[in-house]
Amino acid sequence: DDEINSSITSNSSTCSSDINNDNNGPEINLGGLKIQEKHQEKSVAGPSDITKCVSDNPTQPILKMFPKTKFGKQWRYFRIEWYKQYSWLEYSIIENASYCFACRFFASESDNSPFIKSGFKNWKNAIDKDCGIKGHDKSITHITCMSKWDGYKQSRKTTSIQTQLNVANEALIRENRYYIYNIAEILLFTACQNIAQRGHDESESSLNKGNFLELLELYVKKDKRLKNKIENLPKNAKYTHHSIQNELLSIMSQMVLQSISNELKEYL
Repeated sequence: DDEINSSITSNSSTCSSDINNDNNGPEINLGGLKIQEKHQEKSVAGPSDITKCVSDNPTQPILKMFPKTKFGKQWRYFRIEWYKQYSWLEYSIIENASYCFACRFFASESDNSPFIKSGFKNWKNAIDKDCGIKGHDKSITHITCMSKWDGYKQSRKTTSIQTQLNVANEALIRENRYYIYNIAEILLFTACQNIAQRGHDESESSLNKGNFLELLELYVKKDKRLKNKIENLPKNAKYTHHSIQNELLSIMSQMVLQSISNELKEYL
């Protein structure tokens, strides 16, 4: 159980903070990401015309007309209203591409999402349900980076940054791990019993939301800690979307295969 807990929830942990003061202003270390204050530039992914300092806001230029790209017989382009829907969204005029502010600064260096390095410009599928901008907004990596970004912004409002972040993040890490562990436990049960996770109608008013959501509701009724956690999560960060369920199941299956492989090696 502990192994499943620590492996599955690594993406849910928030950053720890260390502060080092020098002549250039305080340096804040967020999960291995060192950021120099006073708007000193730091090497981050993305073209030169989007934000390079984490203390600044995302670059959101407003053009009378964004460049058009032809997809099949139709011309598509970046739409200004997406800024209002996604506060993290950035647009590069140089590359005619969109980026994610939160993920550029807070994702791991190995993450190769187009929203971090190469830029997303497939305007045809930009707001499809499970891909593009909308799909990125629901991903575990993005949700984790948004949490780290929120934590960073909150820390700037106080003078006791180190103490505040250490205490708050340790508590948040514990709660995130506990929550994800329960989600994984439910998914593992449904997988072992070979029963479907999803229901035909998963709306809040549905009398039968499917095995996964119904089991989660049962857990919540019996666990005040879990109930408090889920009630305080944003709607898009409850880790109940089917794409995240599939991702967690994939992680668990890889762990099982690795365990089997390790056991076989012992006998060879």
